Amino acid sequence: MVYAMTVIGFLLRLVGANQSFWLDEGASIEIALTPLVSFVEKMATDFHPPLFYLLLKLWLPFAGKSELLIRLPFILLATASIPALYFLIKETTQVKNQLAQRVGLILLAISPFHIYYSQELRMYSLSTLLTVLSWLYLIRYQKRSGGRNIFLFGLFGVLNLYTFYGAFFNLVAQAIYIVCRKNKVLILLSALAVTVFMFLPWIPILREQLAAGGYLKTALPGWQSLSGTLTLKSLLLIPLKLIFGRVSFSPKMIYFAMAGFTSLIYLMIAVIGSQDKKSRPFTLWLFVPLIIASVISFKTPVLGYWRFLFILPALISLVSIGFSRLSLPIRGVVFWTTVVITLIPTVIYWTVSSNQREDWRGLSKFTDQQNSLVIVNFPYTFAPLKFYSSNSSYFFTQQSLGQAKSDLIPELSVSAKGKTKIYLLDYLSDLTDPQRSVRRMMENSGYITVTTKSFNNLGTVTEFSHPGL
Repeated sequence: MVYAMTVIGFLLRLVGANQSFWLDEGASIEIALTPLVSFVEKMATDFHPPLFYLLLKLWLPFAGKSELLIRLPFILLATASIPALYFLIKETTQVKNQLAQRVGLILLAISPFHIYYSQELRMYSLSTLLTVLSWLYLIRYQKRSGGRNIFLFGLFGVLNLYTFYGAFFNLVAQAIYIVCRKNKVLILLSALAVTVFMFLPWIPILREQLAAGGYLKTALPGWQSLSGTLTLKSLLLIPLKLIFGRVSFSPKMIYFAMAGFTSLIYLMIAVIGSQDKKSRPFTLWLFVPLIIASVISFKTPVLGYWRFLFILPALISLVSIGFSRLSLPIRGVVFWTTVVITLIPTVIYWTVSSNQREDWRGLSKFTDQQNSLVIVNFPYTFAPLKFYSSNSSYFFTQQSLGQAKSDLIPELSVSAKGKTKIYLLDYLSDLTDPQRSVRRMMENSGYITVTTKSFNNLGTVTEFSHPGL
């Protein structure tokens, strides 16, 4: 069954994996393509550790320009979380409790949230796998000791820290568990200390990233609300998205009814599972990162639901243990109801384009013309345009982030000279130009609208003719 569900999980993660890269995925490629001599300097402008980007850097020469091939090794790594969780639940619960193991295997394989982010060219699914493996070898060492188990526990912890900073939250959960479990405390805490020590060489870069993040928050205040500020909405979205997936649809009343009903079933069964003494690691793994992130969010927003993919296996494990504690007459009905309603968001994701990624591929096909000029309301080119476009020139309406150019139209006139097609992207203008002043200035200066097209989750692109033509 383990092999079958792993294969099924892999196939589910291949559907739609050839979608266009969106903004953050484009940034992943841009960073990965940075030459090694300037890689660390480039990383200082990001806010993630380097391991994911280095793996992507190694793979890109073999993958070419195919979205599916570029994503493929990370889909495989994400899929590996499915059998890893099975063995973790098996290690944690009674060996004879095969029901919990199998339910966990199935629920992670069909999880709409995990399916979506398995395809995402970002570090979240890799961190999830490393988190599961670190817990697996922690518990194996507690039960059987062995140098291999303690080594792998430390190794996966270090790799996780170099993949995603949220791994620090998981380390705290593991430290609390080790102390509460009172089993081989000294050596396991020493392993955690070594794990943190191995991360120290990266601290100077982390400090630069924190400074850059503070600048972004100051220069572009609207960005903060997108990062997950400490609000009731942000807190409620985390379990809702973890369980029902990233999709949304109208009418909202039906969406919240379906997502709320699904979440309620999961959470009720998870509460039942948490009453089992063997579920303590999963309870700590689930709640400690959320508590730490909530405290940090008083200072800087980190409650974006996508950052908590790594706690999804903990929630699924509690649900799986909860299923095994249900009475036999209702177990089958509840299980199959849960499976059916869990599959619905994935079908929506596959079939409703508004739930899919930003269509930079389509936008670039429209704008990437000879003698074209693309106007962006930002101080630099969006990363996906660098990947998809080859012919366009760009004009930036901001001289620095959050600071519009004072002589915008005269500069635009110089840049637009000789261009036969001029495009204005509306993308992120709600943050950088909410009054659409650039568009008004262009129209007042004689630029004439030729056509306007919309692209999935990118807003509109308006083609203008030059006033001199």
